[in-house]
Amino acid sequence: MPGTKLRRELILVFFDMIECETESVGNFGNTEQNMIDKLDGCVQAYKLGDDDYLDVFVKTMLDQCKSSKLATVQKQGPKLVHTVEELLRALLAQGRVPEGDLHDDWRSGCMHNRLQYH
Repeated sequence: MPGTKLRRELILVFFDMIECETESVGNFGNTEQNMIDKLDGCVQAYKLGDDDYLDVFVKTMLDQCKSSKLATVQKQGPKLVHTVEELLRALLAQGRVPEGDLHDDWRSGCMHNRLQYH
């Protein structure tokens, strides 16, 4: 998705979902799991996501967590951000593996890194 401003606005929607879930049930576990599942599918199946998105996501989400009015989000939000950051890095790395049998070990290593999130 092009455009840093548009990306940031969509990331703010994710953050609002985290705060809404936290206010209603006391944590954001469902939103966290859905984000991880959807991110995996979007990057792998639709080739969405890049290093620029990763940077905007991390900066925007960490800034929002710091300024959140909810203590749970302030404390646990950065952990979620770093988990998503690691997953997105693994997904992007796997997407960069060239096709062909010569790269099976590299591809297997990337798959192994992804499996820790599921």
